[in-house]
Formats: sequence, structure tokens, C-alpha cells
Amino acid sequence: MKTANYKFHFEDRVTAFIDILGFSEFVKGIHANEEKSKLLYELLSVLNYKPQLKSDQCISNFEIAIDYYSDSISLSCPIQSSAENPVKANSTPLTLLFWHIAALQIRANRKGFLLRGAIAYGKMHVESNRSIGEPFIEAVRDEKNCAISPRIIFSKSFVDFIRPHEEEVQYEFEKKFCVGPNGPTNVFRKDNDGIYFFDYLRWYSTTHGSLKLRANVNETLNTIKEKILMKLQKFSKLPSLKIWQKYHWLASYFNDFIQEWNIQNPDHKIEAIIL
Repeated sequence: MKTANYKFHFEDRVTAFIDILGFSEFVKGIHANEEKSKLLYELLSVLNYKPQLKSDQCISNFEIAIDYYSDSISLSCPIQSSAENPVKANSTPLTLLFWHIAALQIRANRKGFLLRGAIAYGKMHVESNRSIGEPFIEAVRDEKNCAISPRIIFSKSFVDFIRPHEEEVQYEFEKKFCVGPNGPTNVFRKDNDGIYFFDYLRWYSTTHGSLKLRANVNETLNTIKEKILMKLQKFSKLPSLKIWQKYHWLASYFNDFIQEWNIQNPDHKIEAIIL
């Protein structure tokens, strides 16, 4: 009897693992609840979209591997570490990866879901339904043990890889996206506990910063604000305090962003008395 010859192709990849918080409670009875089914479909369908890059470069060469099962979502893109200029060579796949993650988080906020996760870097084998490698394990572990709040953090492996090239990364991102009027698209944000997480509100608002899309940004921020306020009120009593704390963190991040972004609409900010 012949033994199957398995050959794994490991390559440098950036891998994200994302958890939909409260999913086990949400899916109860979903088979008979059309509204729940529609809500979940609208959340996950954003993963099928592809952004329009500023350049004419074909994005089909930089496919993002996306899998989701139950409450877990994984995304991964290759990194050409052998390139003479790795940052320039990898700007498009990284841009697409961050675009997908930001779009997913924005859609989750609009629909009332909370996401938590981690992004790691290293050798991975990714093929159809197989994902094998240390970055995936690191991202799963950090989502569970380190992320805590509804944020997608950068694992140590990714920080060590990208931080020496952060200015180059921003420059390459700007060349490929229609950048808004308020400065560069910085993917890193440092939280009060010293952990870096993906600043998806800034990413979304900057990449949608043209005058044509500005109204969409304002409408999206208003929708997110109303959803946060509704959830804060809903979970303000025990035994839901842990859930309330997660929305409190989201509200604080939202307010910090609004203040820094300097949007000319004071109604966007969530009043401190509510927090």
C-alpha cells in the first residue's frame, strides 16, 4: 500500500484570525430566523468585494486567501521577502488585506457585531481548506489571550516585521489609494495597554476621503454611533456588564478617532455623560 506524498509549500505570509464575539448566542435558532440569516450574510458578503486601487495595477495577482467557519474568519496574503524592496513589492497584497479587514470591521459596527482578532507574520502553507503554520497559531492565541477588547491587534511577529519599514509602508499605501485630505493612512494605533491594533476607522475614512465619497463616510459614522449608543443602553445592566465594557471601549476609540479626524460635525461624537 502506497503512502500519500504530501508536499507543503511554506512561504512568508501575513495572516489574520478574527472572531465574531457573541456568535454562539446569535446563531441560536438562526435556521428558522430569516432576519438573523440576512444579517449574517450581509456581514460576511463584504469579504467578496475587491477595492478599486488608485493605480492601474491588476489586483488579480494578489488574491487574499479567505476562510470562515462558524464564528472564525481567517485572511492571509503572501509576502515576497526575497524582493529587493520588500515593502514596495508587498504594498498591494498588504493594502488588500487591510482593506478587507477594515471593510469587515466597518460592516460589523454597522450591523451590531463585535470583532476581535490578531494579525501575525511568518511561514505559512495555505491551500484551499488547509492553513498550516506558526503565524496562524500565534494569531489565534493572541486573539484569545491579548486582544480582549473588540480590536484586531498586531502580534509580535508582525510588529517586528513591519515597524522598521513603517514610513515606506505608508508611502506605498498612499500611492495605491485615493488618500483623503487629512494625512496618511496609518495602520498602527497604540492602545492604553501598550498593544498596537489596526486603526480601521482611520483607514476607512482616509481611503474614502475624496469629496465624492465624503458623504458615505459621514453616513457610516452616524450609523456606527447610533448602533454603539443602542448597545450601551441595552447592556448597561447586569449580567451584561462585560458586553457593555466592550462597547464602552469601542465608544472611546470612536470618540478618539472623531477628535483626531476633525470631522466638521459635532453630532458624531458620543457624549461623555453616556460613557
